[in-house]
Amino acid sequence: MMRIVNRRTIPLVLAFALLAPPVAAQKDSIKKDTAVLSPVQIQAKKNVTTTNREGFYDRKALGLGTFFDSTEVRKMDGGRLSERLRGVPGLKIVQYHEKGEENYAPEYRAASSIHQGMDGGACFSTIIYDNVMMYKAGSHGRPPDLRKEFDPTAIQMIEFYRGASQAPLSLVAASDCGVLVLWSRR
Repeated sequence: MMRIVNRRTIPLVLAFALLAPPVAAQKDSIKKDTAVLSPVQIQAKKNVTTTNREGFYDRKALGLGTFFDSTEVRKMDGGRLSERLRGVPGLKIVQYHEKGEENYAPEYRAASSIHQGMDGGACFSTIIYDNVMMYKAGSHGRPPDLRKEFDPTAIQMIEFYRGASQAPLSLVAASDCGVLVLWSRR
C-alpha cells in the first residue's frame, strides 16, 4: 500500500525539528555525599559446645546436663566417686567383672540407666578425664573403675550428659550411653 505525503508538510516537520531545542538525555543524579559511621564492635560468646575447663560454668548455665562444681565435689572428699554419683539422672553405677575372672572384687562402672548394650547388658558411659577419653561407649576395652581409678580429692568438677540431646557437639558421637566428664584439680 502506497501512502501519499503532502510535499508541503515534509519541510514544515523538518523545520520544526531543527528549531526545537535539543532534548537532553535523562541522567540519574547520584549524590556523592558520604556519611561517617561510628566503628562497629562485634562481640561473640565463647563456644560452649566444646569440652574445656573454662567452659564448665557456661555449660552448667545452659542446664543440659548434671554438674558438680568444686564446692559440691569437696563435699564428697573422703567418700568414693561411685557413691557420690548414685542418683544422677540417666546414670547408674553397676558392678562389673570380666567373664571367667577369678577375682570377684566388685568394680563400679558408670552406665546409662536409659540405654542397654548390644548384648542386653549394661551400656557403659564414655569417660573423659581432663579432656582425654579414657573409655568410649561401645568399645571393647575395660571401662574404668570409678571406685579405684578416680580419687575424689583429685577431682575439681564433674559433668554428666545422658545422651546426644544434652552433650556438647564435640561429644555427640560418643554419647550413646551417656558421657561422664571429670576435671582434675590443678
